Parts: sequence; structure tokens; C-alpha cells
Amino acid sequence: MCSKIQLSEIFQSLRKRAKQIVQEQRSAARPMGDMDLKRLADKVEVQSAELELLKKRLRRRTQELEQSRNDCADLFQSAPVAFVIVNSGGIIEQVNTAAAKMLAGSDGLLVGQRFDNYVHPDDKPAYFAYTQELALHSVATPCELRLVGTREGCVHVTLAAAANKPDHAGSCLQWRLSLVDITERKHAKQALQDSQQRYRLAATAGRIGAYSRHLQSGIDYWSPEFLDIYGYGPDQTLPLSDGIPAAVHPDDRRRVLAEALARIDRKTAPEYSSEHRIILPSGDVRWVMIRGRLEFDLQGRPLRSHGIAMDITEHKQADEELLKSRLRLEAALQIARLGIWEYNPDTSVTMLDDRCCAIFGLEKRAMTNKEVFDRIHPEDRTRVEGEVLAALTCEDSGGYDTEYRIIVPDGTHRWVAVCGNGIWSGEGIGRKVVQFIGTAKDITEYKLAEENLQASTSRLIEAQRIAKVGDWEWDPDKGTIFWSKAVYDIFGRNPALAPPTHQEHPRYYKTDSWARLERALKAALESGKCYELELEHIRENDTCGWHIAKGEVLRDNAGRITKLRGTAQDISERKNMEETLLRRERQFRALVAASSESLYRMSPDWSEMRQLQGQGFLADTQTSDPNWMQKYIHPDDQPQVTAVISAAIQAQSTFNFEHRVRRADGSLGWTHSRAVPLLDENGELVEWFGAASDITERKKAEESLRHLNETLEQQVADRTQLAESRARQLQSLAVELIEAEERERKRIAELLHEDLQQILASARLQLQAAGANAPPASMLESVERLLAASIEKSRSLSHELSPAILNHSDLITALRSLPLRMAEQFGLFVKLKTSGRQPSVDTPIKIFVFRAVQELLLNVVKHAGVKSAQIAFSATEKDIAVTVSDDGQGFAPTILDTAVVKSGLGLLSLRERASYIGGHLFIESAPGQGSRITLMIPLALASVEGP
Repeated sequence: MCSKIQLSEIFQSLRKRAKQIVQEQRSAARPMGDMDLKRLADKVEVQSAELELLKKRLRRRTQELEQSRNDCADLFQSAPVAFVIVNSGGIIEQVNTAAAKMLAGSDGLLVGQRFDNYVHPDDKPAYFAYTQELALHSVATPCELRLVGTREGCVHVTLAAAANKPDHAGSCLQWRLSLVDITERKHAKQALQDSQQRYRLAATAGRIGAYSRHLQSGIDYWSPEFLDIYGYGPDQTLPLSDGIPAAVHPDDRRRVLAEALARIDRKTAPEYSSEHRIILPSGDVRWVMIRGRLEFDLQGRPLRSHGIAMDITEHKQADEELLKSRLRLEAALQIARLGIWEYNPDTSVTMLDDRCCAIFGLEKRAMTNKEVFDRIHPEDRTRVEGEVLAALTCEDSGGYDTEYRIIVPDGTHRWVAVCGNGIWSGEGIGRKVVQFIGTAKDITEYKLAEENLQASTSRLIEAQRIAKVGDWEWDPDKGTIFWSKAVYDIFGRNPALAPPTHQEHPRYYKTDSWARLERALKAALESGKCYELELEHIRENDTCGWHIAKGEVLRDNAGRITKLRGTAQDISERKNMEETLLRRERQFRALVAASSESLYRMSPDWSEMRQLQGQGFLADTQTSDPNWMQKYIHPDDQPQVTAVISAAIQAQSTFNFEHRVRRADGSLGWTHSRAVPLLDENGELVEWFGAASDITERKKAEESLRHLNETLEQQVADRTQLAESRARQLQSLAVELIEAEERERKRIAELLHEDLQQILASARLQLQAAGANAPPASMLESVERLLAASIEKSRSLSHELSPAILNHSDLITALRSLPLRMAEQFGLFVKLKTSGRQPSVDTPIKIFVFRAVQELLLNVVKHAGVKSAQIAFSATEKDIAVTVSDDGQGFAPTILDTAVVKSGLGLLSLRERASYIGGHLFIESAPGQGSRITLMIPLALASVEGP
């Protein structure tokens, strides 16, 4: 494509070449010859060919230029950007389609008009200044203008221009203007500014600060509200330590730092919420709640942390007051030993707490109404049923307050004092008791009359975790109202609906609250006065709540009030907590007034008595008294009281002690003092709360009883000594019985050996002599066999009655003879196992153990139905133990309690004889599972004293 500039350059080249030829001819200064003419003709011919070629190129470039002009015209018309060409006088000469559409006219209607007619009056000075700069420099920095009279009314545009066609004097004859529509961007920017302004107002009103930390670059952003929460100005920098604010309280720093590291290591979720204390530069300690999110880059590295911070000191203080109130109430209930019960008439179920279960001797916490009345003493049951019925059916009955006896599981009865009140619901005939709540106290020991104590069972409402703050805006002239979503939530209205009009607002407030708000709005519109009110509102579901309303005015450039804007912060939970605290305080005061015990409060180290309500028993103390111990405690008891106090402080446990005191009338009395420690949320001891009961009369009775018990104890000791003496005599008799039995066995054995056996042996010898002289005969042989058997039987009987090994060997050697005899006589295989030391035992003990083991083995032969048994023998320095076991039929040990004692050492007789000499017999057996019988016998018999 060939432009006009390129064509001009070609013609200038031709003219320059022609001049060069003429100058060359002139410089020759001689007539031209044929050769010169020929050379000149050749040059002219060459120049003519070049000129013809240049003409062709010119025609081609001219065609390309025309096509380029057409293309530029099409591009000019179809371009999405509005283009306007005006002359130096500001008259529109040409516009494209986009410009015609923007300025709401066709090309013919716009051409010939002054462009500045479309410029907003307020922006014309800026436009004329722009054109002057354009006239001087041909270019100018783009500017923003407003165009009026367009199809859209008012359009924001960015104007950029360039000068063209300078005349011979250098002035611009034509300007090319481009217009870019930025109306939507302007509106969005204005909306963003309005939104930021509303957010800033909400953040300021609710003390909510924002922050953002770029962890890799270390660039931090702290909003002015955030810095204000930490006690710094908007131009100051928040000091950091280990990546967290240096203002974090030292006691909370380790936890906050650990939470931050856990988020960075992805051990916890990136969203976080933390409550901790901070120390302001002024030294004040405040509570803040931080909520935010940690973001990571594509490589998983922590990139940015951002979130908000809120001052929750007031909420934390409310939590502490609630906790202290609950601890005081719980301490009062524990000191007064009161149990709480709840009865539901609809389900007939009574719920008891742990103290009530202990009072009534019950294990389960839920009981039916019938199970409860079954516990009441029959003589009191009818009266109590009538009182309960009256309390359930008559709202004016004054509640339920009575004393009656109950029967506990061990069959005894106790006295309890029970009182309660019903919770009524409904109206008119349908009004009824929906819940019955009361207390119970064991008054068996004291049987004291007490005032009615109504126990509250309503749950403490959890303190508000985060502030709920919304913003609003009202234009009285237009009647338009803006609500943020948080305001919709406060009033329980669907966010999809439009905000209520100003005329509809009264239905959302209590009458008194709306009257105060209306007065504040009127004052704000008239004088521009800001306001802050606590108002009671009514939600869409007809429930009520509380919020803090703050408002301020907006003025235009002339200073005229045009709008009202403000915030609403939901404080319903705080109001509920305040009401609960007031109710708990009234209940606590009623409990103190109704109690018959002296109540006191002590400092954490018991150095001062802060308060004492003596109830006539002790002298009252309303101010702090550091000399309370010398004033109230008997001097002889002061060291013990101090020791018990020190132990209770060290263990942070209940102080419980009985000691002497000086009563209010100056006399000496006894008290049972109990105090419990009150701890704060950090486990620090802040106070002791206790009660002192008058036990003077009980102590007097105990003293009288103690003297009586001392006399009885002496008598019991004398009788016990006599019984022990009788027992030792009985043991001696048992020993003598065993020895006598053995002596009798020995005598019989000697008799058999010395008499019967000798006679039989002599008869056999004579018979043998006679048989040697006489011919053999079958009769004599039979007599000889009978005599031999008689002798053998006599020897065996003699050995069984008094084994020689028993008289001449130790106990273990004697026991080792039993397996051989059992195998020879009964075919019973016995295995003996010994362990421990070789004992040296008294002869009666040795005889008793040998006979007992022998009897147990015979029982195996008779009853077990097996061919094997085991004997295990062990000894210590004081006792010996012998166990006989088998795998036979076994038996139930309980039959010994009903069995008839047979002759000999049966199991029952064996158990009794063992007990006489200070031993024990242990039986382990069951049918089909064998038997294991263990005999424990002392090595030596105890000495026997006379009566």
C-alpha cells in the first residue's frame, strides 16, 4: 500500500535527478557532439523508462491507497470504541456508529453540532483545558468526562484525542476523539465506596478490626479499628514477636503460638478462631477474639493470613460473673447439703441429683411417681399425697413445703424436709403445672425447721461468643431503607424480602422502645445529633430480643441532612444473662436468709475473714477482720485449726473440722465448720465459702456417751480375755485328745504284738512241730495257713494303729511311707512333692498331720474313683501346708454343713480338730472336677494359760 508521503518522495527523486543532469551538462562547458547527444539520448531513454515504471508504481500505490482509505472508513464505522472527528472550532465533522449510538443520534444529526454541547456543565472547564493542550501539543493526557443528552441520560467516558491536518501556520485543523464508556465502572466504584463506608461504620460501631499478613513478603495490613483494639493509633505499627502480636498476654502466648504453628504445618484446619488476652500499652488487659483463614500457594507453603479481631472483654467479664454466681450457688447447696429434684406431671417421672439420691438411699436418678411414694413412711403417705395434689391443682396453694419420713433400703427410716414449687403454663381452664421443682434435705440428725427454698433449675445461658452487628441506611425524602443481612437476622426477617418501610417499623418494637427511638430519630433529623439506645424488638415469630441501635446523619455538599445511617448490635444474650444473674443473686440471698447455719467468707490464705453472718450463734462480721481466729477460736484449738487450714489450702480441698468457739453471748461452744474453695477459670483460688453449725448440745451428749462407752469397753475387754482363756483351754484339750487317741492306738498295737501275735506264733510253731512228727494231713495245712494269715493281719493292724516310722522319724519321712502302703493295700498310686525347709514340729502336730493325710488318701480310695493322687508338702518358719488332690468325681463342699459326723477323722471332724490346734482346712471341689484339700497347721502349739 503506497501512501501520499511515499509518492511525494518519488517525485522529489525525479526532480533531483533532472537537476543533476542539467548541472553536469553545464559543467562540461563545451558543445555537445554526436557522442554526447547519443549519451544524452540514452540517459533520457533510461530516465523515460524509469519514469514509466514509476508511473505504474504510482498507479498501483494510488489504488492501494484508495483501498486503505475504504478499509479505514469501514474500521472507523464498525469500531466498538466511539470515534468523533471535530475541527478546531469544536464542530463535529464525522462520527462512527458507536459514537452515534452513544450520543443517541444518527450521523446526519450529529454532524455540524458542537461537541461541547454534549459535555456536562460541571466538566466543560476540564474539556476546554484539554482542547487547549491538544491545540498546543497535538496530543494530551486522556481525561474523564460526563456526557449529557445521551440515550442513557448521563454517561461517564474516558476522552483521548490526537490532532491532524496542521495548516501552514502550524494550527490543528482537525481532532480525532475516542470515547470509552466507563459508566458501569464508575457506578461499581461508587457502590464499592458506599459498601466500604458502611463496613467501616459497622466495624467502628462493633469494634471489629481487620488484618492481613503476607507471610512470604512480611507485609502486614492492620485496619485502624484493629490498631485501636490493641491500643495503637492509625499511623502506628503493631509490634510482632515470633509472628504474633507482642501484646498477647504471656500466659496465653504459648497456646496462641502453638495454634499458629499447627495451622502452618497443616495439623489443623486453615480456618481458625482464638480467644486470648492482650496487654495494651497503657497496661490494661483486654480479651480479644481472632477469626481468620490461612492460605497456601500451589507448593503448599503458607502464603497469606487474614481475618478480623473483636474486643470481647465485656463478654468475658459476664462469663466470669456467671461462673462465680454458679460456683457460689453450688457451694451454698453443697454446704447446706440440699438435694434437687424435678417432677414432670405429664410423664410422672421424678429426676434426682446425686445429693437427693444419697438422701433417699437410691442409686438411679430417674424414678416414677409410684416408686417415690413407695419410699414414704406409710403413716405419712396419705398426708404427703394430699399436699402434693393441692400444690399441683391450686396455683395459690403457696407451693409445697413439708417434712416426712422415708424408708431407706436397709429398712430404717429418715426424716427429710422437702419443698418445691410448680411451673404453670396456659390460661384459664387449660392452665396447669408443666413442671415441679424442689429441694430435699436430710434432717434426721437435727430435725430443724427451715424456711422454704425454691431451687431454680433454669440453665445458665451461654455468653455471646461473637458480636452480631448489622448496618442500615434510611433516606427520609425518598423513603428508601437499606438493611444488611445481619439486621435481617436480628429481626428474624427473610432477607429475600424488602426492608420494612418506616411506617411499618413500630410493629417491630415494644411501645416504650419505639417511643424512645422515634424521639432520637426526630432529634437527629433536626439537629444532627447522634444517638445510641438499647431497644427491645419483636421478631417475625413474635419473640422479643434486645439490640443496641446507633445512628448518625449524612449531609450533602450544602450541609443539609439527607440520610440517616447506623448499626444494630444484637445483645439479647447479654440481656438474658443479666436477668439470669439478677435471679441467681436473689436466690442466693434467699438461701442465705433461710439458712440456720452461720455462713462466712474467707480470703484465699485465710488471713482475713471477709464476712460472717452468725445467725445468732456467732457474732456477725460485715467488714474484713484479720484477727478472726483470736476472736472466735478457743486458744487450745487454734494450732489444730491452723494445721487443717494449711492442708486444705495446699490440696485445694474442703475444709472440715470440729472445734470450740466463742459464741455470740460470750459462752464457749462447739461448731462443725465446713468450707469449700472457689476457683476462677484458670484454677486460681479466689475465696473460701463456708458454714458453721452449732453442735454444742451434740458434743455434750457425745461426752456423756463416751464415759458410758469407756465403762462398756472395759467390761467387753474383761469378757474377751476370759473367752480367749477358754479358747486356749479348748485347744489344750484338743491336743490332749489327739495324744490320748494315739496312746490308745499304741497300746492296742503293743497288745496285738506282745500278746496276740506271740500266742499265734507259738501255736504255729507247735503245730509245725506236731506236723513234722505226724503224717501230713490237709487239715493241719489249712490250720497253718489260717494262723499265718492271722499273724500277718495282726502285724498289719499293729502297723496301721501305730507305725513305727511315725515314732522314730521326722514328718516328711513318715509321709514318704504312705505312697508304698497305699499302693500295696489299695492299688492307689500316690506322688509326693515337697518344697521349702525341713520343719521341726511337735509330736502331736506330726501325728495329726500324718493321720489327716492318711485319712484323706483313704477318702480318695473310697469316693474318688481314680487310681492316682498327689501330695504337696511345703513349710515356712511358722506354718506347714499339706495338699491332697485328685482328678476324681469331686463333691459339693456345702454338704459338710449338713453332714452327720461319723467316727474317725472325716472331713468335718478333721476341719474341727484343725481349728482346735490353730489350723485351717481349705476345700476346693465340685462335682466332676476332682478335689483339692489343703491343711494349714502351725509348727508349734500355743501355750495354754489357766482361766
